[in-house]
Amino acid sequence: SRRKHRFSRDRLKLFLKQHCEPHDGVIKTKASSMAKYNLGEQNFSYYFPDDPPTFIFSPASRRRGRPPKLSSSTLVSN
Repeated sequence: SRRKHRFSRDRLKLFLKQHCEPHDGVIKTKASSMAKYNLGEQNFSYYFPDDPPTFIFSPASRRRGRPPKLSSSTLVSN
């Protein structure tokens, strides 16, 4: 369990500003951060050493909620 003051929206925004940059619609790590923390030398299994999870496929269930709203262009006036 983590303490509440350790992670916040403001801290996340600061982290993203300092270490990430948008590139063609994708957020990527800055080259300076890659070099500083030697991220290029590590691979995914270094950070996540366990086996990847296996997800069981479950078919989509029927929605029993409200029917979808109709847009005004599809409504027919009498």
